[in-house]
Amino acid sequence: MAEVTEKKEQSVDPDPAVEHMLFEILLSLPAKDVGRFLCVSKYWATTIAGRDFVRSYSLRFSPEKQPPRLLLAFNTQVKGYQEGWYFFSTPQCLPEPDPVLRTTPRPEPRADFVSSWEFQFKKQCYKNPCYAHGLMSFLYGDEQVISNPTTGKSITLPPATVRSQEMVVRSFLGYDPIDAQYKVLCLTNVTRFCEHQVLTLGSADSSSWRVIQNCSIVPHFPGTDSVCIGGVLYYTASPSSLTMTEPFLVGFDLRSEALEVASVFPEGLASCKATNLINYHGKVALVTQTNGGHVYDLDLWVLQDAKRREWSKQGLTLRVGDTGSFHGRVEILGTCDSGEVVFAPINFRGLVVVYYLDPKTNRSIQNTTLLSSLQQICPKNGSGSGITNLDLSTPDAFDNNYFTNLQSNNGLLQSDQDLFSTTGAATIAIVASFASNQTLFFQAFDQSMINMGNISPLTGSSGEIRLDCKKVIGS
Repeated sequence: MAEVTEKKEQSVDPDPAVEHMLFEILLSLPAKDVGRFLCVSKYWATTIAGRDFVRSYSLRFSPEKQPPRLLLAFNTQVKGYQEGWYFFSTPQCLPEPDPVLRTTPRPEPRADFVSSWEFQFKKQCYKNPCYAHGLMSFLYGDEQVISNPTTGKSITLPPATVRSQEMVVRSFLGYDPIDAQYKVLCLTNVTRFCEHQVLTLGSADSSSWRVIQNCSIVPHFPGTDSVCIGGVLYYTASPSSLTMTEPFLVGFDLRSEALEVASVFPEGLASCKATNLINYHGKVALVTQTNGGHVYDLDLWVLQDAKRREWSKQGLTLRVGDTGSFHGRVEILGTCDSGEVVFAPINFRGLVVVYYLDPKTNRSIQNTTLLSSLQQICPKNGSGSGITNLDLSTPDAFDNNYFTNLQSNNGLLQSDQDLFSTTGAATIAIVASFASNQTLFFQAFDQSMINMGNISPLTGSSGEIRLDCKKVIGS
């Protein structure tokens, strides 16, 4: 009888170049052909069934692939230690400037309400939340919360290991695109400097924190800002917790969980206070801003070469115009795919405003959305209990902003907006005069109050008292 032997497939490490070429070729094939190649070899089957290939293939051939969008998060202090968050989404694409007029048309309101939630916490939140690949991380004292704005749901992480008389100093969220894993880097103060702990979300050991051992990085205190780029989580740091001088940039590799000093700060930045970290065309960048109100002067520092620690610097100016009175101070959020730097207000006042600043031309574009904000506050078939201010820009001040709101098409009531938006209306000139001259408005208001005071009220059976303002008199 002939002896039948099974030929075992030898395990050979593929050449990285060949591996990459095979990956790209398979991505370009129809699904039917890819399925046939599962039988070629164990290596091909492992590649095709791998998480990276499945994710890349589904994104490349998805019929519902949508253009990238920006996620905007606004918070409001409800009461005490109760905080409310509103999430909106808006497209990144911007209108092209008119080649003849050399002006950019104002985009139509396109911000969509995503979700909202309120969180009752035990301590005040003194740090900005962190964002990474669709999730947000919040730190309230020692309590750490991860939120998914798309679903409006959140989870509270298990407490980090903190010794007596110590506390959680900072907590940063990062995403590893290779292993498709989220990790939370928690910094707790041990004696004088910080200790690093890591938690992997969704893993078998997601209930326990791991202390990073053999950390050779210089002892430091973390800054308040972070950014995750290409699987590396960056945050600012300093040897001094009080002055935050002699600042440097720390890089945390999410795969190897190794810490290193990515770069010292460029000359001219003596502290990491009042700095923002952003992703600028795939490179980590620092932004500092001065002034405020209607004009913001900014310096953009981009880390061009991490090995040589070379930075480039560019000055920028953002002009928010009269719309700045609607929302107060704005904050830099990052950049969109086309390279514009994105700004939005810190607090939510019912009006969603986004500013795009082109670093190449220093040209800014404004995208204002009021309708979707009001639809969230007072939804169709809602309870009717939602409230908002008649004057969204300066609700607690008596001024002429009511008329400037109308000029920006941000009148709250339709009957108010018609004073300026009705074609040929005689009231357009009145709105324009009061919007440009507050003293003139005050004088007219004084005279109106006197005129109203001179009106003789109807008494006895000469008039009718309206008990329900929604009903017509006599009905």
